[in-house]
Amino acid sequence: MEEVTDLGYEKSPRIREIAEELIDDHHPHLKDAKELLEYYVRDDGGGGLDR
Repeated sequence: MEEVTDLGYEKSPRIREIAEELIDDHHPHLKDAKELLEYYVRDDGGGGLDR
């Protein structure tokens, strides 16, 4: 099975930060899952969020 990094994705601390804020603010029932989730981004050459 291919890893997401083999498909051009890399872990994104900025996406994790945004997602954790959303979980804290709107989905507290997912709080225990925050450490289990991983967040990735793939550079499509179009700019966007800083990683």
